[in-house]
Amino acid sequence: MTARYLGSVTVGSALPGGVQLAAAGSAAIGASLPALNEQLAALVAYVPAPIDFTAQLSALKAMITAVETSIALGLPAPSVSVQVAEIGKLIAGLKGQIANVSAQLAVISQLQAAFGAAGVHVAAFEGPAGAMAAELGAVLGGAPGLGAGDKAHAVLLATTVPATWAALSAMIKATP
Repeated sequence: MTARYLGSVTVGSALPGGVQLAAAGSAAIGASLPALNEQLAALVAYVPAPIDFTAQLSALKAMITAVETSIALGLPAPSVSVQVAEIGKLIAGLKGQIANVSAQLAVISQLQAAFGAAGVHVAAFEGPAGAMAAELGAVLGGAPGLGAGDKAHAVLLATTVPATWAALSAMIKATP
């Protein structure tokens, strides 16, 4: 017989490649979210204030040429309201990024929860396409907890291309 029963497994065991992808995505999102939250906290905590020219005189001396050029060009000096507006834009952008990352994490969390569902019966077939239905039916009809008369739901993926089978086998359980 060219069909063989591989066991009753969880969705995650049947799709190990999916589990690996979800774990990698979750790790990447989990690693970026704290940095975004730290940036947001720093921006929210920032309190813009007028510059104390006396305390910063030594630093300003190095910038005199640039300031004189700006004045000559008619550029206005930065004000507290400009600083507040810029920080507001940065906060809004970070909140948007956090919302997107959180939504992605929620999708991955749902996927990871689905991987725990048990009762997936796995069988593998290799042989003539015409014999597939009868052989898989015979193998699965006798699987523990899956009687020949039980209503079943199945997905069958078939290929005749060895490279495609190798790629598929990396994502789904295809061997014992």
